[in-house]
Amino acid sequence: MKIKVKRILTILKKDLKENYILLIAIFLVWLLIRWITHAFCPSIIFCGLPCPGCGLTRAGKALMVLDFDTAWMRNPSIYVWGVYLAAALIQHYFREKPLKQLTPLLMVVIAVTVGVYIYRMLYLFPGEPPLIYREENLLARIHPAYDTWMKSHVPPPYR
Repeated sequence: MKIKVKRILTILKKDLKENYILLIAIFLVWLLIRWITHAFCPSIIFCGLPCPGCGLTRAGKALMVLDFDTAWMRNPSIYVWGVYLAAALIQHYFREKPLKQLTPLLMVVIAVTVGVYIYRMLYLFPGEPPLIYREENLLARIHPAYDTWMKSHVPPPYR
């Protein structure tokens, strides 16, 4: 067991060493975009509408503290993403096999996420965040008629 933990830590250290510049760049871009737009989702920033992944971060945080109801409310597809993440960690760190073997599972997870999104947009939008229209979006700034049209077709709440 001790040898396995050492091996996992060695792989993790190698991964971080190989990808630290990318991780720092992603973090800095995230900070900059959040600072400028107060959002990170390209869909929210561009058109003010949630994307299939909206709410996954909040759902993940809720899941980490075992708040299953909040996780489900924020984005129900967090559970299939959790299965994929667990499979990916096992595949990479324990089995030491390429993640390409998990591509079919990833495709199923993406399909479920898109299916959940379609359901939520048809039956739950607008509602509780993240299922809201955000008025401060790029398209509304460029073309104010878009914002007028959205507000005439999407009932409150807005943010």
